[in-house]
Amino acid sequence: MGFRIGRKHAARLRAIARSLAFIIPWIASVFALFAAGPAGAASLLIAALAASLGVTIERWLFFAEARHTVTLYYGRDDADAGASSRA
Repeated sequence: MGFRIGRKHAARLRAIARSLAFIIPWIASVFALFAAGPAGAASLLIAALAASLGVTIERWLFFAEARHTVTLYYGRDDADAGASSRA
């Protein structure tokens, strides 16, 4: 029950995660500094939601790219290759 992610797809997901976790919240926070009332509050809400989604994507990608030994049960032969190279 492991995931296989292509390099191009992983790079695209990593770029999306970075923009959602850092760039969009930064822009929205700067906007909130100069906006007053409901516009500033909405901007901060957008920043918080974007950061949460970006971190969620990054964490999923981290675990999806990992080589877990449980994948040997599901037929993946190279699950322990990373552990033997570290020893």
